[in-house]
Amino acid sequence: MNTIGKVFALAALTLVFATGAGAQDCTLKQAASLPMAVESDGTISVTIKIDNADEKFRLALESASSSIKKSAADALGLKKKALPHGMMVVSIAGATAVQAIFHDVQLGGIHGTDVAVLEFPDAGTPDTIGDLGLDLLIDFDIDLDFAGGKLNLYSPDHCPGKVVYWASAYGSAPLSYSGGRLLLDLSLDGQPVRGLLTTAWQTPSMLLSTATQKFGIAPNSPDLKLVSAADSSSPAIYEYPFKSLSVGDVSILNPVIQLRDAADICGHPLATVLGSLKCNSSFDWDTEVVASQLRKLHVYIATKEGKIYVTAANAHR
Repeated sequence: MNTIGKVFALAALTLVFATGAGAQDCTLKQAASLPMAVESDGTISVTIKIDNADEKFRLALESASSSIKKSAADALGLKKKALPHGMMVVSIAGATAVQAIFHDVQLGGIHGTDVAVLEFPDAGTPDTIGDLGLDLLIDFDIDLDFAGGKLNLYSPDHCPGKVVYWASAYGSAPLSYSGGRLLLDLSLDGQPVRGLLTTAWQTPSMLLSTATQKFGIAPNSPDLKLVSAADSSSPAIYEYPFKSLSVGDVSILNPVIQLRDAADICGHPLATVLGSLKCNSSFDWDTEVVASQLRKLHVYIATKEGKIYVTAANAHR
């Protein structure tokens, strides 16, 4: 989705934490604990309250803006308004110039009124009614506990490095929020790469030109496997047997990463939104950390500190 930013969220989500004078308090302060599940198609869903009714939304960490499907907005009787200045937003789901207004939103102990989100044509899994994006999450630390089935939100005001409450050993890496995206520093087979944190798709990708530059992988490399040849409906896709993708000292072994030829992507009439981004000069990551990988981990995103902490999903003290 194009970057919109919090201006359209009318960020009315509020929570007050009690603070005392004196030495810094390193205690984590939880703002919300929300049910999180993996749907049959691999979608990560989170349950929040809209007008006091439980509703499932797809967790969309790659999206700057939250959204709702048109059919759900109509069924809920939500008020709507046009985007300002004749703006149009385009995503994989389609195009929209409309916002829907949540009269009342609750994310656990976080409460908001008259919160505007984008309305898109119906698309994606039928199990969710929209996307929960970073506009409603980025002011908090985001804790993805897949083993416990919870998305927890914490105050970002804490002592640096004092967030991994569930385990004694962990990996960590620098993380930044730029252009509506969460970007982190990774290591792929020992080489530094920039990663986009996303819950949108199941298989990460990399431009073949990037793989050539960083790893010496060429179209004629013996270990490069052609998964599908380019045709009238899709560009060529390759796979390469990478050994490990690491966040600090925590590694995902044998990661599956699709390699795509930039010429095929940029020139293809059915290029995906991801492919289009990779042809754009503003594209600033090498690969992605996706839902299928995240589900193997316990992830803590310290937004204000600018770090990500990870362990295996079932790690404990």
